[in-house]
Amino acid sequence: MTQDKKTHPNAWRAVPWEDDESDQGGSEAAPLTAQEAAQWRLHHRALSPWRILACQAVVALVGALLIWIILQESVAIISWLYGAVAIILPAVFFARAVVRRASLGVLVLSEMAKLLLSVVLIAISPWVLDRVAWWPLLLAIVLTVNMYWIAPLWLGALDVSNK
Repeated sequence: MTQDKKTHPNAWRAVPWEDDESDQGGSEAAPLTAQEAAQWRLHHRALSPWRILACQAVVALVGALLIWIILQESVAIISWLYGAVAIILPAVFFARAVVRRASLGVLVLSEMAKLLLSVVLIAISPWVLDRVAWWPLLLAIVLTVNMYWIAPLWLGALDVSNK
């Protein structure tokens, strides 16, 4: 017989999955052996932040090349590259800090510094660049930031196809 959460003496502490009686199969995961852990690591390799940064740089260069081929407008190319650098440069500092000393505090502080530096670089773009083509700058920012989740999928697919 299931007690209602309102009448349960510890209802204020109850976690939804603790009261679920449908999971009677003993769902505790067994610890991996050393061999199983080694096998798991072979199939789930850690992704280097430098590879993601390399993908961002490739997107920046390919985008600049496409703008040069299609528009042949230097303001658009420079704005595109500046938008990409506004994301990649802070990401390099972030990756360097996190790889060098991985801890939660370093991760949080580095992420805050990365975001702040990116915002500052974007905000000062009218003063740094003589003329700004906003659509290439903003498009470069969007595509470069999206490489944070596209690159791992792409690199993971490449790793799987190489096996």
